[in-house]
Amino acid sequence: MRFPTRFNNNKRDEYKYIFGRFIKDQQLVCIDQDNKNLGLIDTRDALQLAKDAGLELVVVSVGNNGKPSTARILDFSKYKYEKEKQEKQAKKKQRENAIKIKEVKLRPGTGDNDLQVKANQLKEFLQEGNRVKVTVMFKGREMAHREIGMDTLKKFAGIVSAQFDGDPSITGRNLIAWLIKKADSSITPPKRSLDRGL
Repeated sequence: MRFPTRFNNNKRDEYKYIFGRFIKDQQLVCIDQDNKNLGLIDTRDALQLAKDAGLELVVVSVGNNGKPSTARILDFSKYKYEKEKQEKQAKKKQRENAIKIKEVKLRPGTGDNDLQVKANQLKEFLQEGNRVKVTVMFKGREMAHREIGMDTLKKFAGIVSAQFDGDPSITGRNLIAWLIKKADSSITPPKRSLDRGL
């Protein structure tokens, strides 16, 4: 479908719809203003019916695989308003349902007070069903004592009332784990030990 290249600024958004003289189909399934299916008719006849009713002919379903397009005779302004309202609601729902991710970075020897402060910032976030990426960063010889980092991870998960989502893993000098809202009364322990490379 080709659309005009010049737009009237205050009607620019109308061109995402196929209506009136922009309909290129020779025939289409037409549904009139009383929701009566008129069947497959010539587009010229459908346009005339819309004109006689003081309304607009709008394609609501583009045909494919040999199937004809479907158009309705309706109040275009009202239709456009309702469609845009539905799109906004769908986008809002999608944003609300999207799982958000935050990251917190710790050291193997991060103190209890610091863990508590970070946990307080994330508890509500986790309770809303979001995920938290926890990275324990090692320096120098600390890599030889990865179990300390694992203990820090477990302690933090307990403070924030969360459980592991999968097994923690080592990437370079970082121990990485994902935390999610606790499903039961116990923290899910990692299935593999640090001695096995996580």
